[in-house]
Amino acid sequence: MTLQPTHQESQCWTDLDTALKSGINRVLLYGQPGTGKTYYALNNHLRMTEHFSEDGYRERKAYRVLCSPDMTTADVDGLWKPSKEDWKFVTGSALRAWQGGDRLILDELDQASGDVLTALLLICDSNGSAVREHPETGETISPQRGFEIIATTNAERLSDLPSNLIDRFPVRININEVNPKALAVLPSYLQPIAKTYANRTQNRYSLRSFFAYDHLSKTVELETATRLVFGDEYPAILEAMKIAKAVGNENHTTSMNVPTVDVAERIG
Repeated sequence: MTLQPTHQESQCWTDLDTALKSGINRVLLYGQPGTGKTYYALNNHLRMTEHFSEDGYRERKAYRVLCSPDMTTADVDGLWKPSKEDWKFVTGSALRAWQGGDRLILDELDQASGDVLTALLLICDSNGSAVREHPETGETISPQRGFEIIATTNAERLSDLPSNLIDRFPVRININEVNPKALAVLPSYLQPIAKTYANRTQNRYSLRSFFAYDHLSKTVELETATRLVFGDEYPAILEAMKIAKAVGNENHTTSMNVPTVDVAERIG
């Protein structure tokens, strides 16, 4: 195995850019965890013509909902809360995005179940079919212009997902490589190592592990930080990091020459 160049963008991210730029507003991203799916959704293509005003473009907001078997419809629609004098309705993130023409990010969508899944299926419906009553006022509402959904799941095959869920998303992209923009947040010497490990299918460490290491290494010794995060794999990763620093950041991330191959051999 050789270390993978960090400057090359894979087809899956190019396809996602193309879909969103073309106005596709229901996209499902599936694949291994820790590849930067949520990072992308929170940080890319939020400026839209629907948000143009006299003051210029307004960035769309991105509302994130982390789905789980224990979540309730309050996370989707909202709930009534007591105030000093009366009860007040607090709008949920999904409904807020729907009403504001913003982006809704549904993380691990396949983990939702029961009434929550039913509510989310309605939220995810195509614009022509997405009509409902507001839980507070009872008025009939539909999504505002600019509303879009990026859903993520760690399922690696579409066949693992419910068919009625898949049907809501006309564009489904298998994210099989780490996001280069998320990767670029790491120090340059770490990037090829992180990319190689995150793209593995066995003995894999996602970008989250390398972000944790980067944070930890600022306060403890290099060896301690590596051992705490990477466990039994830490000797190979530690040696790869030392070599990466020794050969220099620029050579390591752009030329991928003989010293880089040496690093690859040491991490398997």
